Amino acid sequence: GGWFALAVGVLVFWVWMWRTRILPPRVADAVLVLIVVGAATALTIPKVREGCAAVLSFNLDYTFDYNAVRFLDPSLEGRAEMSRATWQMFRDHPWFGVGPGAWHWFHPQYRIESLTLSPRYAHNDLLQFAAEYGITGVALLLAVLTGFFWQALSLTRRHFSEDERAISLGSALAVCALLAHSLVDFNMHIPANALLIATLIGLTAGISDSEHFHRKRLPRAGRIVLGVLLLVGAGAIAWNAFRLCSAQRHLLAGRAAHTGRRWDEAIHRYREALAHAPRCAEAHARIAEAYLFQNTPATATNALAAYQQSLDMNPRDAAVVFSMAMAQQQLGDTNQAFAAFRRAFALDPHNADYWTEFGRLQERLGNNDDAMRAYQKAVDGHHPDANHLLQRLRRRIENQNR
Repeated sequence: GGWFALAVGVLVFWVWMWRTRILPPRVADAVLVLIVVGAATALTIPKVREGCAAVLSFNLDYTFDYNAVRFLDPSLEGRAEMSRATWQMFRDHPWFGVGPGAWHWFHPQYRIESLTLSPRYAHNDLLQFAAEYGITGVALLLAVLTGFFWQALSLTRRHFSEDERAISLGSALAVCALLAHSLVDFNMHIPANALLIATLIGLTAGISDSEHFHRKRLPRAGRIVLGVLLLVGAGAIAWNAFRLCSAQRHLLAGRAAHTGRRWDEAIHRYREALAHAPRCAEAHARIAEAYLFQNTPATATNALAAYQQSLDMNPRDAAVVFSMAMAQQQLGDTNQAFAAFRRAFALDPHNADYWTEFGRLQERLGNNDDAMRAYQKAVDGHHPDANHLLQRLRRRIENQNR
């Protein structure tokens, strides 16, 4: 991704230099030759060659049966499968998407069976943006980018100062490189990168273009009102950030107590997190886990109530639904456990852990055929224990039939 972004940035710079005639065409062509020669020279460095060999396979004796250059991992470490799942997500929710930040909760329903990862991001920010915001969001984003690049191009072609032209050109190159890198990573979900790209677009938009736009100075009262609104908005954002950070601090302390099996302390910490962030679904789920691990009927009942509160805030959390199924098994409520498993499979149909536990439940109930099908699904999902469980069940059935 980094090399691809660099290549895009260099290409955009060369095209701009060639089209604006800021340098004679011969000089621009010489620069391109130097870039090509530099790239070829870099391949003579052992570390660079080793890095390329870890990603690409080269075959100079080209044949129709084998490409001259191909990726050693066509899936790009799962990125290709995630992109296909994200595209299907967009097709199913075309106009407004699945909602901001919701990709992580919808992806399990769309991922292929062989992909065992549970990523938080699609590793393709542009495609993830389309899936989360739909055509409406994509149209708004394209409008912003079109306006930005038009402004940047206008500033580099007209008689502005060298500083203004340098800012607009540098911003355009950086935005192009970040967008290119975002095709294979989640740059825009890293706050520093998102702030950087917003700042670059803002700097370019702020350069005066008197030929197309005429600025009007706000009256004093308007400036005061705007300043107060900005301060209030900044204060609200800071307060919300403080609350979320405090909630996260208590969650981390609760996890530490949970690891040490100090259940009362863990539950207290999780409730403190809820006091700072009442809509924190994770805190309710953690409280439920602390109850569930105590392994008594009373605590299992409390766990179910806490899990339900978590699902009220985030109904697509398949892990919580699965945990509810396990708690209902502890209480001996088989029907509710089956219903919870069905709901978990609807949200995450290829999760090998879920199929393994579902198979164990079916086996305990004597439903051997259903248990074998569940174990087989877990084997297809590469669960480490599934094959052993499947073979053991088969041997037991064979012994019973003798």
